[in-house]
Amino acid sequence: MLSKLKDKFSNYDITCILDDYFKYEFKDTYNAIVSVESLHHFEKEKKVSLYKKLYKCLCNDGVFILTDYFSKDDEEEKHFYNELKRLKKEQNIQDNEFYHYDTPLTLNHEIEALKEAGFIVEVIKSWGATSVIKATKPNRILVIGCPGSGKSTLSRKLKEKTNLPLCHLDMIFWNEDKTTVDQETFMNRLTKVVESEKWIIDGNFSTTMELRIKECDTIIFLDFDVETCLEGVKSRIGKKRDDIPWIEEQEDEEFMQFIKDFNRCNRPKILELLDKYQDKNILIFKNREEVNQYFKL
Repeated sequence: MLSKLKDKFSNYDITCILDDYFKYEFKDTYNAIVSVESLHHFEKEKKVSLYKKLYKCLCNDGVFILTDYFSKDDEEEKHFYNELKRLKKEQNIQDNEFYHYDTPLTLNHEIEALKEAGFIVEVIKSWGATSVIKATKPNRILVIGCPGSGKSTLSRKLKEKTNLPLCHLDMIFWNEDKTTVDQETFMNRLTKVVESEKWIIDGNFSTTMELRIKECDTIIFLDFDVETCLEGVKSRIGKKRDDIPWIEEQEDEEFMQFIKDFNRCNRPKILELLDKYQDKNILIFKNREEVNQYFKL
């Protein structure tokens, strides 16, 4: 088929590579990646690993177009997998060996796999069992979570990986003398950031959280336990930071109590908003290991 492709488009400079999707190392970056009915033979976990590779080699403004056919429901998807197992067993084929038999996921499971890889997903066309999916990288990322969870640290690392501009809410709300700007000034500054095309915004500020959620495409919620967050705050005392305009010299009892109460008072409101905006790309992490593993930090 590759030779026929080269013959058909002989006037174009086409490089054909015959290799395993899952073993081949994509070394270049691409403006567009297109797959047409070639990925309906693989389990969800394998697809996630491949999609993460594609995400990494796609330009920030690039697009991954996936066209394929999908199982109509979970029952049909399960039927295909069971039939594949039966055929392999019948022919003494090992589980880890590839056998050419269609095992399409449901459309919802396909979308889940793409989102797990970090993509923003949009189904742009469907007919019969076939759909065309557009997957892009996020351009508006909101990082939220309890103080001390590492929102600012993660945001800085995401900026390095994505080249997206970063806004720390504390830097546009607080003055160096620990006074705050007036509400109008804060809202003007925030609106200017939110209305721009690309950003990472680090911070909670519950009164404006829904405003930012409406405008973002991706929400990262660091849903950590209280002890981890208290440790995080204690570890930064006396250190110069670029996410707040002063150096914390000692523990603030009121602030530490706010952290202790966060999961009881603030977390339910955040989860309520996440439930309301399920169309967003939502990533929830329970500890630092999950964050580091997901983002390869």
